[in-house]
Amino acid sequence: MGLNDLMNEIKQDAHSFQGDDGIETKVLNQVLALVEDKISEVKNQAVKWYALSLSHSAFEFGTLTVLSF
Repeated sequence: MGLNDLMNEIKQDAHSFQGDDGIETKVLNQVLALVEDKISEVKNQAVKWYALSLSHSAFEFGTLTVLSF
């Protein structure tokens, strides 16, 4: 799964994934949409990815987006 690959990259180097604000927003929105997936394993991966991205500061704006979600 692509989300798992992205998590592995963030674990290795938090700054390995850096896009412009538009790309990061699209990625974050797609991951947050996965939280509503029917498959529980997909939901769990989305939550793990989001927690990992916050802890590694890969997406610095993510908290504000979720609060306004």
